[in-house]
Amino acid sequence: MYHIPIALLRLQEGDLSRLESSWSYIVGYPETGEWFILWIMAFLRNQSLADMVQWPFWLFGTIALISLSTKLGAKLSDAILGTTVWCLAPVAILQAREAYIDLIVASLFWMGMSLLCHRPTSLAAAVLTGLVIGLLFGTKLGAGGLVGILVIYGLASGRHDKKQLGTFLLSAICFAVLNSYWYLSNATLSVSHRS
Repeated sequence: MYHIPIALLRLQEGDLSRLESSWSYIVGYPETGEWFILWIMAFLRNQSLADMVQWPFWLFGTIALISLSTKLGAKLSDAILGTTVWCLAPVAILQAREAYIDLIVASLFWMGMSLLCHRPTSLAAAVLTGLVIGLLFGTKLGAGGLVGILVIYGLASGRHDKKQLGTFLLSAICFAVLNSYWYLSNATLSVSHRS
């Protein structure tokens, strides 16, 4: 597990500057998930509680999946029954008990899909969608494919409605602001190592 060392190094160093390590995952990786772990350890002063970092996302993902299912036409009872396959799967329960980030990634994806299916599109839904997409891409580099799915779906669903497209573009700006630090920082480090 390479998420706890990042949070612990930040806690030990007492600052948020770039970490120095020979391990590439610690030096050049989006750290939003690790910051969730860090917040629990720093503010609650309890390392054991860091293993609970994914439980809120498990709950949010479950609610988002039920919401998404009903928005796509499922009856509420069917949506709840279908969502139990995801939320009670052994891998989901095991992930929720660890200071890891894969359940956070999955939950953010379900939240993004649910928000993108919100009709009529509102300014609040667009901003929340951008924040969710930004958190998703800032949590795990490998989530780029999921972000691509959300962006393509958002653009495709808004192609006939200029108001929808405008609100989605606003959320894309939120997305860019949330992630610019990680990716500009990684690009700067990559260029400086080549010099």
